[in-house]
Amino acid sequence: MEQFYPKTNLSGWLGKASRIWQKLFVQTVVLPEQAAPSGNPETNTGWLYVKDNGGESALYYESDAGNVTQIGATSTAFDDIGDPDGAGSIAFGTNAQTITSAKTDGDMLTISGIGNFGDVSVLKVEQKTGNPTDGTVLEVVSADAQCDALIVTSNGTDCIAVTGAGVVNVNGGAGSITFTDFSVSNDGVITISPDNSPAACIVVDPSAAATTGIDCSEANLVNAIDCGANVITGTTASIDFTNFKVATDGDVTAVDGTFSGNVSVTGTFQQDAITAKTAATTITVDGKGAGGVTLGGTSTGAVTLGGGAVLVNLPTNVDMTVSGGTLSVTDTANADCVTITNNTMTTADLVTLNATGTRTSDNVIEIVDGATTATTIGITANTQTSGGGILYTNSGAGLTGDAIRLAVTDGAGFTGNYLNCYDGAASDLKIARYGATTIAGNAAADMLTITAGNVQVDNGKIELDTTQDIGSYVKRNNATGTGAVFTVQEQHATGGTALAVDSDATDGNDALVVTHDGTGSGIKVTGTAATSTQANFIGPASQTTSIVKVDGSTGSWIGAPATGMIHATSDGALVADAALIRIASVGNISAANDGACLEVLETGAAQATSYAVKIDSTNNEALHVATGKALFDEEATFTGGINVDAGVDIDMATNATVVNVTAAAGDFAAGDSAVTIYGSAAGGQTNDSYLLRLARKADGDAQDSFILCQDNSTGAAANGDQKLKVGTNGTITMGAGATGTGGAFIGSFENLTIANAGTAASIVQLITFIATDGNGDEDNVTLADGTVGQLKIFASKTEGAGADTWKITPANMNGGTKISFDGVVGDGATLVFDGTKWTCISTNGGTIS
Repeated sequence: MEQFYPKTNLSGWLGKASRIWQKLFVQTVVLPEQAAPSGNPETNTGWLYVKDNGGESALYYESDAGNVTQIGATSTAFDDIGDPDGAGSIAFGTNAQTITSAKTDGDMLTISGIGNFGDVSVLKVEQKTGNPTDGTVLEVVSADAQCDALIVTSNGTDCIAVTGAGVVNVNGGAGSITFTDFSVSNDGVITISPDNSPAACIVVDPSAAATTGIDCSEANLVNAIDCGANVITGTTASIDFTNFKVATDGDVTAVDGTFSGNVSVTGTFQQDAITAKTAATTITVDGKGAGGVTLGGTSTGAVTLGGGAVLVNLPTNVDMTVSGGTLSVTDTANADCVTITNNTMTTADLVTLNATGTRTSDNVIEIVDGATTATTIGITANTQTSGGGILYTNSGAGLTGDAIRLAVTDGAGFTGNYLNCYDGAASDLKIARYGATTIAGNAAADMLTITAGNVQVDNGKIELDTTQDIGSYVKRNNATGTGAVFTVQEQHATGGTALAVDSDATDGNDALVVTHDGTGSGIKVTGTAATSTQANFIGPASQTTSIVKVDGSTGSWIGAPATGMIHATSDGALVADAALIRIASVGNISAANDGACLEVLETGAAQATSYAVKIDSTNNEALHVATGKALFDEEATFTGGINVDAGVDIDMATNATVVNVTAAAGDFAAGDSAVTIYGSAAGGQTNDSYLLRLARKADGDAQDSFILCQDNSTGAAANGDQKLKVGTNGTITMGAGATGTGGAFIGSFENLTIANAGTAASIVQLITFIATDGNGDEDNVTLADGTVGQLKIFASKTEGAGADTWKITPANMNGGTKISFDGVVGDGATLVFDGTKWTCISTNGGTIS
């Protein structure tokens, strides 16, 4: 800069204080390299200079505090980042950031909380917004086996605290857990050493029912639990092993036991059998007082009962009890072995057998009969009128065996019955081999009634075979029942049918009839497989009747709003080309058919605003005909407009009004129309074609018109105010008040030859061209009253003879009664009707008088 101003030192301020930069129109500033200036800039100023940085010029800025910053550096040292002046945040957006360090002799990144902070975190990593479907908020990865993934050192209450409703999963290999009073070795050994004398060191407290609290059943265990000299305590629990049991009331049951010392029993000693440990040993039971009792088990000696003269003496109301051993009665003659007679019994039992021990086999009563045709047990109760023949009562916790068991072991030779109920004349009920049950039954009576519970057939089938004209049914009479009356469940892994109905009748009978009185569904099928078909009807070959028929005529179905006799609804997102109802006909149509895939027939009486078919698609196209033509035999009404991408062919052979578009909307939106024809070809139209063509056959009918525009119409024929009409030969008729803008205007006209007697001009044509009749007198054209604002133009087109003159005589006229012309071609006048009279607003060669 100094070369332009050699006497001026231009170093120093760069800005508006010195106007030198503006005077020179400098566009580029060149700064040569120099050494870093010494010292610091003045207060409230800064230095900007260029110096060498590894062989490349670099731009630096030094503040008045002596802080030097390289401007435009490709990288910044981590420790060169200035301290923030306040709380802030860094938004990385969608850019992933990575911090790497190759340091090996110290910690790579340290975040220290050095303030006296309270309940806050030194480092907080959180997932705050968004809607992640998977991922991890904080991931610590250790790639080397010698590197710990995470070390937590804490002098606080919690080393690691996990809050929230999430699941905590800790997965590892051969690691261990070591705390002051709790450790888990890498081999799975758990050691607990509590200091505060808890009520229990290990507490098992499941929130739901569990089978086993602690499972020590592994065969590798020598001792399942070792308590040493400590006591096992409890309340009402029991001990239940295979060969040893202790009930909650203290009863001990053992399959076999050996006691080396004495056995002391405070209560009653109960045992089914007592057997000596060695042979030829006498078992002695000492009694109290002078008497003693000796019972010989397997000895050959006598059994001594008591010691008096009488062998057994039973005082009144004293019972004799035989505990253990066998009471054997052997018949030595053809007589009854045991006879018990009680002539005074009224409510007591004649014979009572008590087996109070915990038995696992054998019978309380066993009868071995050698007879081949006789009855083993005979019960005769000829005078019995109530009660029962045999009564089995079990008041135990639960029976797992048989209350009554009838066992026959001769296999296939068993042709008799397990049970035969005989009424004296015939068998009413018989149960034979394999449980085959025969019930004679009684017509119109219930032969098998189950008041509660289920009937289950594990292998086989239930078959009802009758020749009577009666119905078989499953009936439930529960006013508040919610379960199914009859459930068929098919559990095959593959194949099989849950329910098959096979009707062999060849007449008009129905195979399945459902009569439904409720407000729910008569038949409801709920599928669980996404690819399953819930209902599949397959007809026979060449069927001529309906495969599926929904008949609402018998019950006079009337429906409800938003309800159909067949109702298909789905709230799922339909995939491409999927449909709620799909009808496909893939066979050839053998004859003319108006409804090959779908026919809708509605023959009810006429009802206003009623339609046989309604399609309501809120956001999508309502009807798509991919291929084939759509034929409408009657008038089609469109209230929402028609959008046609291809040609429309309308045949007027039979219909007087072929297309009727009714726009019922009270007010169209700006730019909308009832019918829009839009030529949207991007390349423009090069051929001589038309967006709208109206063409009639050359039949010479003078009544044919092309366009009719009406207002205030109800849609009826010839109803409404005529505003515009394009008639025969292109004649345009416009209603009162019609206006036009833009382009050349061509008004409707007529050619009129007038005479002296007066010729009436058209009141609907805008222009009347005048031709005089050539007889040399004054010809007259008359004009009737018009419509407010109507214009009428007269122009002389042909002069019949040189002496011809003519005049206009309106029925009512302002400023005179006529307008007179000398007959020169080109003369004329323009009039406007004000609602009462015509006013001449301009004239060429005319005189108003």
